[in-house]
Amino acid sequence: MSYYNLPCFGLLIAAKKRGISCIDIQHGTQGNMHPAYSGFKQNYSLLPDVFWLWDQKTESQLIENFKFSNFKTLVGGNPWHYYLSNLVQKLSKTKASILYTLQPIHPLIDDYVLEVMEETKEEFDWLVRLHPRINTEQVHQLISELKLLGIYNENLWKLANESPLPSLLKDVDLHISKFSGCISEAADLGTFSIILEKNGEIAYRHLIESEIAAGGIDSDSRRLLSAIQENIGKRKQVESIDLKTVLDNFC
Repeated sequence: MSYYNLPCFGLLIAAKKRGISCIDIQHGTQGNMHPAYSGFKQNYSLLPDVFWLWDQKTESQLIENFKFSNFKTLVGGNPWHYYLSNLVQKLSKTKASILYTLQPIHPLIDDYVLEVMEETKEEFDWLVRLHPRINTEQVHQLISELKLLGIYNENLWKLANESPLPSLLKDVDLHISKFSGCISEAADLGTFSIILEKNGEIAYRHLIESEIAAGGIDSDSRRLLSAIQENIGKRKQVESIDLKTVLDNFC
């Protein structure tokens, strides 16, 4: 649940009037393009008391983007990732795997991406993850399109859409998305991402600089294929955060 919607604004105001602390736990990308995490010149009653962030780079970004200083941050990692790290779940695969996380924008998969998927279907397992806001009609249309191109695999489809997303992001060999918050999650789990669109490159500049993501695709199938071949299997060691220690210190 994000804090920036009308019902949650009301909850924030009511909670603050009663002296109840409000904590926003990071659930995706933040940055200077996100209106809920940039541009505020003073603290408002609609803002949470504490911003729980996944990592120190995101904390630095938030401090830079807010134009006032009397707000609190807590670098506590991703609690969902911490929980899943204690569960044993590995992908059963015989090929290198690529996870493409979709967003509810048209087209769901651009032609140049479909071209690369069709060209590499024997070399890689392509896992296409739906966004929750993609409706049933769009799903059926997408499946039909993938079947026509001979790149629909029912087992991979089920694996991509029935498995916990962090488990997929952790175990695949490469992640691709336009500008989804999954790019941040993949980086948090040490998995490399290819960013397809310019606004994603802007939002995740710090990840590109940290060499855990790359852009520059420019809707070009040859550039995408080259980026896949160059970066598939590339991982980065990430520092784990002990959630229990964070909570003990916070409380």
